Amino acid sequence: MTYLEHFHFDNIPFPTDDTFSYLYPRKKHLKILSEITNGCRFYNGVFLITGNKGVGKSVLINLIINTIKNNEVVVFIKANEKSNIIKSIAEQIGAENHKNIESVFAKLQNLYCEGKNTILVIDDAHNLTTEQLVNLFSLIKVIPSLKVILSGRNSIKKNLKSKSLTGFKKYLLKTYKIRHLSFIEGMKYVLYISNSALALSQYKKVISWPALILLSFVSNRNIHNINYIATDSFKNAFNERKNKVCFKDVYNASKNNFDFVKENLYLKFQKIFFYLVLLLSIYFVVKIVVDRYDLIINMKATKSIRIQEREIQNNLF
Repeated sequence: MTYLEHFHFDNIPFPTDDTFSYLYPRKKHLKILSEITNGCRFYNGVFLITGNKGVGKSVLINLIINTIKNNEVVVFIKANEKSNIIKSIAEQIGAENHKNIESVFAKLQNLYCEGKNTILVIDDAHNLTTEQLVNLFSLIKVIPSLKVILSGRNSIKKNLKSKSLTGFKKYLLKTYKIRHLSFIEGMKYVLYISNSALALSQYKKVISWPALILLSFVSNRNIHNINYIATDSFKNAFNERKNKVCFKDVYNASKNNFDFVKENLYLKFQKIFFYLVLLLSIYFVVKIVVDRYDLIINMKATKSIRIQEREIQNNLF
């Protein structure tokens, strides 16, 4: 028996590979989906999606592709240093020879004349070299009808600021930055995924609230981290023949994945320290301003009293 059978899961609730396809329904994701799918119909240029690993960029990209692929021609590239953008486009649009650039351009033009937009979607765009980005930039300039969606980690912004990419910014329609789940969203995410994977006849809560809180904290609400820790937590509970994941199971799973847990905790305390310094700075600035204001008021009051005393003395003598 496996932990899936023990907890009556119909499928793997927390995949730790590329098979993961669930997108937590956040307003930010839904806004990006709506704006990009509508924008690709009316505007030419580049949409840029950035965010750290585990925020759901690839899942969002897949959702965008599934939404637009029936009406548009979609060219999808999972980027790496060896990616040949022209070749990928030629193969996916049915051009005869990718080495003949003119034939590729002609095919794209024919698709445009047929009323179909060609949308180039590049995931993991942070892996593209400067040379590849320059080639992409040249392609965008030569084919005005080409629409591009780039998705990658935050470092892609730095790569796009290269001197050889001067002028790229004017083709950038909009940039979206996706952040990790909030603390409450992290717990809701675990509950939803767990419940949706359970067999209907066995619907029940399989993880305790203390375990949920700890899981959301140590994972830094990073979906990849949640998946790894949650999977190990369920396995720990299964090994001890428990019917519910408890605090101890998550704690032990966190120790097994200590490298990124340690990194997440370091980032958390780094943020706490930053906000503490910021609050103290604001406090002292406000205190100095208030003290200076009180000093000016007291000086004016003292000066006024002295003037009155002199007037009284003059009247007496």
